[in-house]
Amino acid sequence: MSDFEWKKPIVLWKDEVAYRTVTGTRDAAHFMNYEWPGRRESTYDNALRVCGLVTTGVLDAECSRAAFLCAADDSSSQMA
Repeated sequence: MSDFEWKKPIVLWKDEVAYRTVTGTRDAAHFMNYEWPGRRESTYDNALRVCGLVTTGVLDAECSRAAFLCAADDSSSQMA
């Protein structure tokens, strides 16, 4: 496991179907930059910032997981 992978991946659902699994900080940042289906609230901006801090070694990878979950919760009902 790399330093940026999460202990527990996040499975994203749409219409009761799992459509994407996000496995860690770099995967989350890529998803947020290129695949994000919801609104980009302030929690979205914070999650991207936290991902950057994780990749520079300032924060632990699990911080980006928590921030990603907050952003997903705030974005819309398009993700769960």
